[in-house]
Amino acid sequence: MEKGKNIRGRRLFSAFLFCAWLTFMALAGFFIPSFLSDLPLLQIREITVEGNRTIDMDTVRSAIYSVEGSVFKLSEDQILSVLNERTGGRVKRVFVTKNVSIRGISIRIRIQERVPVAKVRSGSTYIFIDEEGKTFPAYDLRSGNLPEVVTHDLKVLEENFPKLYRSVKGSGIRVSLIKVLKDRTILVSGRRQIILPPIDLLPDNVVDRLRMVYNFREGKIDLRFDRFILVRN
Repeated sequence: MEKGKNIRGRRLFSAFLFCAWLTFMALAGFFIPSFLSDLPLLQIREITVEGNRTIDMDTVRSAIYSVEGSVFKLSEDQILSVLNERTGGRVKRVFVTKNVSIRGISIRIRIQERVPVAKVRSGSTYIFIDEEGKTFPAYDLRSGNLPEVVTHDLKVLEENFPKLYRSVKGSGIRVSLIKVLKDRTILVSGRRQIILPPIDLLPDNVVDRLRMVYNFREGKIDLRFDRFILVRN
């Protein structure tokens, strides 16, 4: 009799260990057995989205559900990749927090969207560009008073725009139009035009050159050389 109880006890203990192992493997994200996948513990109970200014919550939620594999292995890079595929690259960073309870999994998503600092003419329409030189579809041309950029080569603009943007911002000059040409870069500010070297050849002291002409209100100012040249209209 005692021997039978010991056998049953060992079987129950073995079954307990097996179930515990399966649960651990599921929680660790290796796999979720079909008979465990319906447990509330392994289901997404709630998704909270923060920081999204222009991207709707349904787009974020659908991106999470579209990622293959266990929810426990859901990474920030995966969500960022899917969101940028669906929004044309409008997301800069994604932060994910997961909380597991017996009622299910709560996921908190904080999104950092790219902020446009200029609009780039592309054919008959526009695209946005941010301070890092990343371009993405223009979602609302009425938002903000963004300067317009015209360029002969989009790739050259993207690679060198951060330096130009930092220089213009650091000088305090308000620009309405930027022309990126092969042999020069032209800033249009009010009634004046400021001529700089080609965008891919901008010197490190370009912000200092711009500050020198901050108070000039009209004419053409050529800053391609060590000394500026002022041409009045």
